Amino acid sequence: MFRLLITISIFLVPLLSLAEEATDPKPKVYQVGDYFEPYKLQTQHKKPHTLSPDTNVILVSFEMSLSKKVHQALEKRDKDFLKDHQTEYVADISDMPDIITFLFAGPKMRGYDFPIIWAREDDFDLKYPKKKERLTVIELDQDKKIKNISFLKSIKDVSSKIYGEESIISKKKSEIKEQTE
Repeated sequence: MFRLLITISIFLVPLLSLAEEATDPKPKVYQVGDYFEPYKLQTQHKKPHTLSPDTNVILVSFEMSLSKKVHQALEKRDKDFLKDHQTEYVADISDMPDIITFLFAGPKMRGYDFPIIWAREDDFDLKYPKKKERLTVIELDQDKKIKNISFLKSIKDVSSKIYGEESIISKKKSEIKEQTE
């Protein structure tokens, strides 16, 4: 009888783990060539937002320290900078406690002129590639297929790599150099 129980458990345990995996599949992380599924999130003004058909670039920050840098850089830009560059900025705030969002972060972010799309779902980051202390930049083609994924340190890197713009800092350095010559 004991042998029968052991034999059954040897076969039953692997089957149970397979059944568990089948009912709770982990989403596949986006890769180049994948179709980018439009998200349904909210802006910092609590308005529903889906991916705009015009969007070609999605910036995603997963860390508060990086988000602060992005916010500082975008504050120096024209309020339509993201829209003019067919870009959407998503801040993953899923790890932020609701009370902090409600009392501090939410009111501060609502004060920004540029749109911030909030990702609050716990599983949001499972589909998005990410690297520590890097901004995930997803470039889309006209059919919403991912044509490039990069991980950049700052919005300045995004400006030069994605939009082909010189950063404000390098422009000032070149202006100073021209003036001294």
